Amino acid sequence: FAMLAQVVKKQSGLFVNNELNLVLLLQCAVHSLTMPEQHPVKSAAMFLTQLITVSREVESLVPLINTHGELIFMQAMKCIGGDSHRTFLDYFVDILLALNK
Repeated sequence: FAMLAQVVKKQSGLFVNNELNLVLLLQCAVHSLTMPEQHPVKSAAMFLTQLITVSREVESLVPLINTHGELIFMQAMKCIGGDSHRTFLDYFVDILLALNK
């Protein structure tokens, strides 16, 4: 997800491709937030944060975030509530801040 976060940030037009299943990619990133290792959680959170931020500029990504925003929010809240390690709290806050903008 670290590489995907950079791709979203620098070349967001690549995610407009119809052959790429963004829903599956988004769901995988959301479920990766509960992993016990730091690197997958950090990478998934960076990817989600960048995707949410870029979705405001790329019109075709807006419906994706609008339909799955509640899932992202609920997973971040569950992780903050205790489903994930406390040292990862900053990553979940970044996701919530990106959703709130």
